[in-house]
Amino acid sequence: MSQIEKTVFISYRRKDIYTARAVYQHLRAQNYDVFLDYQSIDSGAFDRIILNQIKARAHFLLILTETALERCTDPADWLRREIETAFAFQRNIVPLMFDEFNWNSVDQWLPTDNLKLLKNYNSVRVPADYFEEAMERLSQRFLNVPLAAVLHPTPAEDQGHVAGIIAKTDAAIGYTTKTPLATIPIGRKSKLNDVKTSQAAEFLIQGNDHLLDARYEKAIELFSAAIRLDDKNPLAYNNRGNAHLALKDYANAIEDYTTAIQLKPDYPSAFLNRGRAQVGLLNYDKAIEDYTQALLLKPNTADIYHERASAYYVIGNYLLSVEDNTAALEFEPENSIHYNNRAEAYFALGNYDGALADFKRAYDLDNSSPFALAGLAIASHALGKIDIARELWTKLVAFDKRYATAAWTGKKLRWVAPLIAEAEKLLRK
Repeated sequence: MSQIEKTVFISYRRKDIYTARAVYQHLRAQNYDVFLDYQSIDSGAFDRIILNQIKARAHFLLILTETALERCTDPADWLRREIETAFAFQRNIVPLMFDEFNWNSVDQWLPTDNLKLLKNYNSVRVPADYFEEAMERLSQRFLNVPLAAVLHPTPAEDQGHVAGIIAKTDAAIGYTTKTPLATIPIGRKSKLNDVKTSQAAEFLIQGNDHLLDARYEKAIELFSAAIRLDDKNPLAYNNRGNAHLALKDYANAIEDYTTAIQLKPDYPSAFLNRGRAQVGLLNYDKAIEDYTQALLLKPNTADIYHERASAYYVIGNYLLSVEDNTAALEFEPENSIHYNNRAEAYFALGNYDGALADFKRAYDLDNSSPFALAGLAIASHALGKIDIARELWTKLVAFDKRYATAAWTGKKLRWVAPLIAEAEKLLRK
């Protein structure tokens, strides 16, 4: 007999660990039993542990970023083996599409007819700014389905090992059994406390679907319909605020986020989102206040530190920007953006050695980033390494000829005055 299963396996590339962790954390908070190989299992145990866990779990989530499928042409590739096992045992396969992933550009990496079937599965697009909404859509629409597939219990000899992996992953992400304050499940009436009628719930779900598909005006209509039926649901106001924010209607976004906070004072996402709207209105001090409140409610969150660091940077409080970027790196030590942002703040403080080290680390992590390349150039120039600086800037101009002017570069990279001034010196003949 078919039944709803809440067991999940997350398949991902190592470079996408932070994305996979975020999905893991959300699902664990929704009481899903989730397996994520957070720390590599030795190759000798791969077949026994990893593949058995795919067989033991109903849902198979595949994290897809722009280059995730590139190595699937190799029959020995671990991601490919995981996908093929999920096919063979008829798991509920749900591809999660992040960043710039596009099915139209991956045919050359799917060499078998079986792998090509991935394109036929219903996928969930996960925009960076609407992660929570996408996760709600995932749990309510894609995982909340009855399955008749036969599950294979974890072998007795693996049970202790698997339990240890899950415990380590929980500890690594700071997971507790308490549901995150920002997570308010949405679904049908029988599963809702905050939505009074099934019709309001349906409007909310449909609004989320339109929000994720960038149909913002329609999303606003549907969220408004949900609010008319139930004006006490903070999630409806928050998500309508997100639609207004996407349309750069900052005033209405702030009004909705404020209502969400009034209804639920311990709602970190509403504070975070209101901070973003305040930035849109150039109200950086108010944005910092909101980010600070979000951190009090949801500490250990790299994204919030990142947002506050950026606000500090814009208003010229470079020291606090350095501190917040450093905090973000504690949780995402391989994120090039945090290194780059800290480097810019170091540079503005006159700490050129610190800036150079961080720009180099950012470039090592992502050598396609013009931010890091331009930063390396000006930091080298400030330290008297003129020839190296000019060589680096030549590479930058080859990337885009408009980098030949300091003013355009500063605007494009959102630099503050000290960085633009150094670029002007570098570009003088």
